[in-house]
Amino acid sequence: MWHFSHSFSGFGSCGMERPGRDTNVAVSFWDGGVRFLTVIARFFVVMACAACLGRAAAQPVLDDPDATWALLVENDSITREDDNYTSGVNLGYVSGTKELSGFSLFLANNLVRPQGAAVARRGLMLSHAFYTPDNLRIAAFQPGEHPYAAFFTAETTWMVQQRHRIDRFSVEVGFVGDSALGEDLQKLTHEITRDVDPQGWDTQVDDEVLLNFHYNVQKRFLRESEFLGVPVDLIVGGVASAGNKYTGIGGSTTLRWGPGIDSSFALPRIRTAVNGGPSFFTPRADGGFGWYIFGGGDVRAVAHNIVLDDSFFREDDFIDVQSSVWVADFEVGAVVQRGKYQLALSLVARSPQFDEENETQTFGAVSLSRKF
Repeated sequence: MWHFSHSFSGFGSCGMERPGRDTNVAVSFWDGGVRFLTVIARFFVVMACAACLGRAAAQPVLDDPDATWALLVENDSITREDDNYTSGVNLGYVSGTKELSGFSLFLANNLVRPQGAAVARRGLMLSHAFYTPDNLRIAAFQPGEHPYAAFFTAETTWMVQQRHRIDRFSVEVGFVGDSALGEDLQKLTHEITRDVDPQGWDTQVDDEVLLNFHYNVQKRFLRESEFLGVPVDLIVGGVASAGNKYTGIGGSTTLRWGPGIDSSFALPRIRTAVNGGPSFFTPRADGGFGWYIFGGGDVRAVAHNIVLDDSFFREDDFIDVQSSVWVADFEVGAVVQRGKYQLALSLVARSPQFDEENETQTFGAVSLSRKF
């Protein structure tokens, strides 16, 4: 396992690779990322430069009494892959806005220190995800490949929301290993889809109880700006995570364009993404149709990832890869809203998560949210 003292030691040089790392990994990542976002990035750069040309009428709403339920599915089948991070599902709930009280009030007074009006929300989320090596037909342990692994977690979140900023503090508990039922779920899915029967789940990461803490903050910039008469904004975020599942820090930027941007700060994502965690949206006041498109990315400095590093408490016989210190996601997508429903589609390119991985991974994400 690598700690931050290792990860930053050579950052001042021309490259970010650790000693002995295959430079093809870095080349593959940047080539794939550039091809993935070149056209979209040009469009969003133009929007950002022109955002100051106008003013938008939309304002984020702090009075939102209804709860949001959201179902998210992330899967790499959209690119006809089935390896590394192969699938993730989560079900999330976020309450309507409430007066600050209890732990949310403690966060507001001692950490957030709001500059204006602020409200509280509570969130709950159940998440499941699993990972596999490239060749599912091999039953034996595959050195240099992502180990078989699955986790199942439950998360509770306290939120302090201001008009242009939201802070989230989350506690995540669960387990990794056979108890997460990754083998059963993947085999059932592949039986239904008539895909390859995975043979190597006997080599999966060992069982362990998980406990993690996360603190996220997101802030809206380019407020009330327009491009071509349509609202545009920039969401900048950061996260710090600590625990035996995942430990690291990260930052993100997302540029959004469309009449629906005032409805939310972020879309649902599986944890490890900087903006992971339960999410909500606020319907348009007229109940009408809204939309926006978005593009952005995040970068994470990883100190520990249980599905790639040995446990804090023991060594795992089926982990022999070296997790990457730096991991990045590039994401583009679109969101549509109508009344109490929101549908979001996105495509994500993820840089190599371990040194032996030699290509960027691409997967899709679909989420459906409804107000109640």
